[in-house]
Amino acid sequence: MVQPLIAWDDQGAEVCGPCVGFAVDHTCRRCGRAGNPRSRGRCAHCVLAERVNALMAGPDGTVTPQLKPLAAALADAPSPFPAIQWIKAAHLVLGRHPVLLPPRLAELLRHLAEQPQLRPQLSRVHPGPRWLFPGMVPGKPISTHGMTQKINRHGIPVRTARNAAPAALAADLPSPVLADVTGMHRHTALRWVAYARRDWAEYLAARAEDEAARKGKGRKSGD
Repeated sequence: MVQPLIAWDDQGAEVCGPCVGFAVDHTCRRCGRAGNPRSRGRCAHCVLAERVNALMAGPDGTVTPQLKPLAAALADAPSPFPAIQWIKAAHLVLGRHPVLLPPRLAELLRHLAEQPQLRPQLSRVHPGPRWLFPGMVPGKPISTHGMTQKINRHGIPVRTARNAAPAALAADLPSPVLADVTGMHRHTALRWVAYARRDWAEYLAARAEDEAARKGKGRKSGD
């Protein structure tokens, strides 16, 4: 039984938990490791291994041979607590661009992915990946037009939302930063900033003032 070290007494001897009324066993009930308690008597290493298996296992509960090296590397992470938080993060891949999702949105999309797809029989038996938003053509995702219609029916005008996002960024960022963050061409970013009608004179003046202050400090230190 492994007891937590609480403190040292005046003579330098170790004081354990039961000595001060904190009788908690920190031995993992599954693997026998000491320390790193996480959940229901299990250590963080065992919890991480369970979650990796649940994430990567197929319908039969086993991990395919191709994924076993990756699963083993994740489960054997030297720092299990950060690894547990990392695998909880959900990303939505749009084309080739993974986007980190907020937890609530990630849970909604995960719930959607787990729902049975009520599509024509031909679509269900078509081999290939299962799309989060399947289209009417077997094996193909929903078209841009079809998705736009679905979103519009819920009162979300797609074009307005699509234009509002860069406009909001352009209102808070100068055009060079906007181009770097979004991948826009610099001329496109400049037009968005002009559309947002934000005067960056104060920003540029503040930057110039900071630069002058740094140069002044450099000259004083050199003297």
